Amino acid sequence: MSNRTAVSAEQNPYEVLQNRNFLFFLAGRFIASFGQQMVSVAVGWELYERTHSALALGFVGLTQMIPMFAFTLPAGHVADNHDRKKVILLMIAIMAAASFGLALSSWHQSPVGWMYFWLFVSGAARTFVWPTSAAWLPQLVPRRIFSRAVTWNTSAFHLSSVIGPAAGGGLIALANSAGIVYLLNAIASLVCVALFAFIRVQYKTGPREPLSLQSLSAGFKFVFANPVILGIITLDMFAVLLGGAVSLLPIYAKDILHEGPSGLGILQAALPVGSLVCAMIMAHIPPVKKAGRTLLYSVAGFGVATILFGVSRNFLFSFLMLFACGMTDNVSVVIR
Repeated sequence: MSNRTAVSAEQNPYEVLQNRNFLFFLAGRFIASFGQQMVSVAVGWELYERTHSALALGFVGLTQMIPMFAFTLPAGHVADNHDRKKVILLMIAIMAAASFGLALSSWHQSPVGWMYFWLFVSGAARTFVWPTSAAWLPQLVPRRIFSRAVTWNTSAFHLSSVIGPAAGGGLIALANSAGIVYLLNAIASLVCVALFAFIRVQYKTGPREPLSLQSLSAGFKFVFANPVILGIITLDMFAVLLGGAVSLLPIYAKDILHEGPSGLGILQAALPVGSLVCAMIMAHIPPVKKAGRTLLYSVAGFGVATILFGVSRNFLFSFLMLFACGMTDNVSVVIR
């Protein structure tokens, strides 16, 4: 009977949606991610409108990367040693406050330094949410349907990444202000907090590991002890760090392609659309053979598509090149 139940779970992709805890988790994560995707468009558009500086756009990525580097290791420690639900609720509430701060900064035309401050606060909170929510998900569903839960969770994120930027660009065009997007994201974050609060999972605390340099550096030791993993991570890091065009999209949408905020939202959605299409294709084909060679080809394809996007002056062609970037990047994600 247990074997039949396991087979039934594998054949029925919707069984996991009957799990009350997972349904609240999925809905909350989709709403929060949808809001964040809208904000990513609004921040870039507003900063470029106010500063007309490519450097100001670059500082957005830097402001969000600094807390990631600074807090990733402590965030993993917190996820392993504290009640994950309480950590997630607190951090998403902080993200809601940061988004409300962005709205006030936008409406009052405060110095752009305040925008970077709120982005830093939001980025720091998000750094704690990522590992904690990843560790929390296995507690919400039985092990036999966990793979289905991961699939639905990933699909919800991809869907929000597709429609969120387009919706954000459309709202900016209609309201002629980015402040409304920040306010809606704050509301979306609070809705996420409310939905997560309904999740009922008893967290079992094990023996807490003391916070030490040795415990924080364990992951680095593992990576450097495995040359294949180190090489893959390094390759991907340089490809994204030096080849990512997303931070410059406001410049292309406004001054090169002349499409406005709605065009910016569509361009920003192109990469996740490509990733989503690629994921659907790879889910229906045999596993990748010669993974190392395929990884190199995908990274090279990402680079070529980025170059062609850089020289394009046609909106449709630019969209297609970003779409290709999303597809090739997803191939490398699956392999890694």
